[in-house]
Amino acid sequence: MVSERARLEQLAAEIAKARESLKQETARLEALIKQRGSCEEASAASGESPTAAAAAAAKAAAREQIESVSKTMKGMKPEQAAAVVSQLDHRLASEVLRRMRPADAGLVMGYLKPELAAELATEIAMRKPTIGKKGATQ
Repeated sequence: MVSERARLEQLAAEIAKARESLKQETARLEALIKQRGSCEEASAASGESPTAAAAAAAKAAAREQIESVSKTMKGMKPEQAAAVVSQLDHRLASEVLRRMRPADAGLVMGYLKPELAAELATEIAMRKPTIGKKGATQ
């Protein structure tokens, strides 16, 4: 009984650690999305375009970070991942789900409120990839 309790406490600690890591990664991704939008607005207002190297580096960083979040979500139980997805910005949530295997994304979406799942499914189906997809039109 003691070893079972210790194992459960260890699992709870690991889940808490994973949630905190995911929370930090999510905050960083959301900041990148906002920063990117601000840079694009400033460039458009000034008539300048960002350098190709800087744009490529930003795309690569965003792609890598979203892939990291997607992998983290894959390691979580679907109901836990759904709880996190429901708190994300819809654009970020759709990008994360888009990068997951369809079966995994479907399991996660099954635990979301139907309205949110429908919104995310619509966004995934109707939008062109916008964050870090190779060959995507930005």
